[in-house]
Amino acid sequence: MLRWALAAALALAAPPHLLEGDALPPEVCARIIDAAERQGFSYAPDTIDRDDSLRPPSVQLEVFEQDEVRAPEVMALVAPYLPRLRGLVDRAKRAKGVDTPTRFDWIFLRKYAAGRARDRLRAHKDGNLHSLNVFLNGRAEDGGSGGAQFAGGGLFLADGPEVDGVEVWTDEFLDAAAGVLVVPQRTGAAVVHDNTVWHGIAPLASGSKYSLLLFADMTDEQIDGDRATTAAFANDGAAPLALSWCGTAAEEGDCVAVATVAPGATEFQETYADHVFVATDAAGRAVARWVVDGGDFRERFVYGEL
Repeated sequence: MLRWALAAALALAAPPHLLEGDALPPEVCARIIDAAERQGFSYAPDTIDRDDSLRPPSVQLEVFEQDEVRAPEVMALVAPYLPRLRGLVDRAKRAKGVDTPTRFDWIFLRKYAAGRARDRLRAHKDGNLHSLNVFLNGRAEDGGSGGAQFAGGGLFLADGPEVDGVEVWTDEFLDAAAGVLVVPQRTGAAVVHDNTVWHGIAPLASGSKYSLLLFADMTDEQIDGDRATTAAFANDGAAPLALSWCGTAAEEGDCVAVATVAPGATEFQETYADHVFVATDAAGRAVARWVVDGGDFRERFVYGEL
């Protein structure tokens, strides 16, 4: 396993990321955790778990989103360090030849706890261009000191899992292995990565893990939160159906397969208003078509003429 002493060498290693050992002072991290616990966390399904029938809730505190402060006490603690945190992302971007100013569009906290439904996070890629993850407490395996510690729950960066060239979701990367880098986690350290990097949280063995996430350079669709929705497609039929995304109502074009939905199963898709989905049967015949509305909704596959 790669150890903390290799931190300097980890920068720009594959997969592409940058590791910083002292992004925030440990005493500030402890105050952020205390302030977050006083305000309280919200619980909501995460689209990362879209094909998990249990859909464990994410334990999250919104701090800042598109110029609106949601957690003033936490934001007051983070704000003095934003220039430094922004500089870390700038450094990672310059190493890739990108020289655009960094803009933090979304800042939030995540909590993971051993023995709870949300004790891990499966491998995924972020939609925003660059992400900064600050570890607010240390992992026992990495010799972290100060503040509450946890065991297990390593943040891992991984080569993207593929099956026949198609990216798939996985929960199998649990430790350092071929193609997987487990990032050392000490209180106040941070890792920067871009949206090409698969990453996740291995299951916690004990304690609670707190992370401060800063999403930079979000796309226009991500920023336009009023249009964002989670669509649920349930197959109540007796045969599998293929679900495809076909663009927007204004620019509908070639469809891209996104999932095969078994009988009795439900497929969750993070999407936006006016996006078009089509269901086809085994013969390739379209059996249903939907244009996503602006709110959360639940549709069911139905057989028949369109």
